[in-house]
Amino acid sequence: FTSADIYLATASFGQNFKITPIQHMRALCAVANGGYLVTPHVVQTITDNSGNIIESTTTSQSRQVVSTEVCDTISKILEEGVSVAGGARNAYVAGYRIAAKTGTSEKIGDSDRDDAYICSCVAYAPAESPAVCALIMVDEPTKGTLYGSVVAAPYVAKLMETILPHLGIEAVYS
Repeated sequence: FTSADIYLATASFGQNFKITPIQHMRALCAVANGGYLVTPHVVQTITDNSGNIIESTTTSQSRQVVSTEVCDTISKILEEGVSVAGGARNAYVAGYRIAAKTGTSEKIGDSDRDDAYICSCVAYAPAESPAVCALIMVDEPTKGTLYGSVVAAPYVAKLMETILPHLGIEAVYS
């Protein structure tokens, strides 16, 4: 087998991908906003000592890469993975609809260890009207169960539990 054959075989289930966290987040955000790619920004505004805005960035959409209908279906599946005891159930936060996907990827040829993994959880919330997106990645965890659902998803839950109320998004218990 050639390395191209191995890559093709393992790409179908997400092993050894070479994307950056920003690329990962940008792809998820495209799903969250109906299929449109958005240019990522690290800083939204710069203010002076008095709180006056000196500079701000604006969100710009470049193009639609997935249909809105497909994004709605994916969002529903991602949310059910959290709320209906799916693989991302550890990202659950009572009162909030969280859409999340966990990942556990082997690091092939990129580590001194034979059992090296990257465990992750990427999420957005509220699923019905996304306001925040988050990615937690743990590079080469060494203790316990080495799955994104166990290693990273609980931290996504804690993050969302803190951020959503801070943004003024109230929990809905229905």
